[in-house]
Amino acid sequence: MSLKSFLSISLLSLSFVSTHTTTAFANSVAIPIAESRVSIMAYNVENLFDNVDDPEHNDEAYLSLADKRQNAKKQQNTCAASNKPGTFYYDECMNLDWSDSVIETKMTRIADTILSVNQNGADIILLEEVENENILNQLNSKYLKDGKFITQVILQGDDARGINVGLLSKFPLAGTPKIHRIPFNVPAASHSPMASIDPGAEVKGLKTRGILQVDLKLPSGQTLTVFGVHFPSQGKPTIFRQQAVAFLNQLQKNLPAGRVSVVGGDFNIIETEQQLVKDQLATQWLVSHLIGCQACQGTHKYKTSWSFLDILGFSKSPTAASNSGFEPNSSYKLGSGLEVDADSIRVVKSGKYQLDNSGDPARFDEKTSYGVSDHLPIYAELVSVSK
Repeated sequence: MSLKSFLSISLLSLSFVSTHTTTAFANSVAIPIAESRVSIMAYNVENLFDNVDDPEHNDEAYLSLADKRQNAKKQQNTCAASNKPGTFYYDECMNLDWSDSVIETKMTRIADTILSVNQNGADIILLEEVENENILNQLNSKYLKDGKFITQVILQGDDARGINVGLLSKFPLAGTPKIHRIPFNVPAASHSPMASIDPGAEVKGLKTRGILQVDLKLPSGQTLTVFGVHFPSQGKPTIFRQQAVAFLNQLQKNLPAGRVSVVGGDFNIIETEQQLVKDQLATQWLVSHLIGCQACQGTHKYKTSWSFLDILGFSKSPTAASNSGFEPNSSYKLGSGLEVDADSIRVVKSGKYQLDNSGDPARFDEKTSYGVSDHLPIYAELVSVSK
């Protein structure tokens, strides 16, 4: 795949979340230990589109009303081809006014949420539901200038609407970014929840996001592999998310020996599918809401039910115990001198526009300029200790 759709800029100066020195004692001799922290956040920003029509994707809802009315007949035909007339999505396709001013408000509020963390944002941010390089570049260069994100990556996947996973980082690239298309292989009759992964005809025409892989060079000199995911929605049977997790696990196994990796994004696994998290995802990853965030309700609320749709996972050290052996709110060694501080894991709620009056995620409303996204970000810190 062409790498035309990613941008990376390298600067000479890099910054950690925090750097401080503690002291260890060995044979009554004080040994200074420098501790540096690297922060990471995953955030589904909910429909961050530009308002330029992409004929290869179903993005016709996200045009300005002026453009829609100028091409009224074409808009009506296009909207009717994707949505049944009289439905919410048809009405949105016909009447949503995704104007320049609306996009500006949307990005201003996303930036407010991102920059509310550590004053200038996490060191590594995974963003789900970003349309393309154009809109990600606008967000980064204009609205996130204070974050000083020097690396920006987004690669085009197969989603029918054109939404993708993007990455912003304060660290430079350590390799060529790539996107891995998930090889779904689902029998036509397998529609029951938690169906086993049996051989069958490969699913044809499934338009979904791939798994983004970006290798970053930390200031310590270590290479950190970051996977960004946005797995099939709840409109698909559980087996699709099972196979997506299985493929992610295989990608992690294929990394060079000793490589520390992190995965983040919207796994679309609801509360009733938590067995999938425990039995499959947690076999290879320290899962954010299992090892920390014990007081957190979730990152997404549907009607009255909270779920951790958004997850950060940290590759287990080869010597790690089984998941049942982990205690919440501790530090866990990942290898190569890196640990994850489970006590740092939290759901971010510090943005001014994130919550409604009930404390739930407030979706962005272009008519009232209310809210930001229907998801809350998940956040954690890695610790690098060197003597």
